[in-house]
Amino acid sequence: MQYCEGNYSLPAGAAIPLYSIVKIDSSGNLVVCAAADANAIGTTLREAFAAAEVVPVRPLHANGSHIMIASGAIAVGDVCNQAASGKIQTGAGTVKRGYAKTAATADGEYVEVLPAL
Repeated sequence: MQYCEGNYSLPAGAAIPLYSIVKIDSSGNLVVCAAADANAIGTTLREAFAAAEVVPVRPLHANGSHIMIASGAIAVGDVCNQAASGKIQTGAGTVKRGYAKTAATADGEYVEVLPAL
């Protein structure tokens, strides 16, 4: 079966917070990305409270912005790089995810991110 358009759903490999950046592990389950994981597939649209829960994912290549989790303070316009635990950060990081459209003042706050080209 091929993927056509829109969001897709996969089982979680463990508990995953809402709006986390995720990838598929070797068992076919969703797991949160580490800072250097370049194989992210998208952001979760619902929290997974335990392994095996099916979670909808918004693909990173989808049109429009994404909501992501800040790992610290982020200002509007900052470059957002992937951080540990499926979050984003400014400054350090090698995997660019986009530009902050909204700000965050602390770890765990949600940021709207315009995708990097």
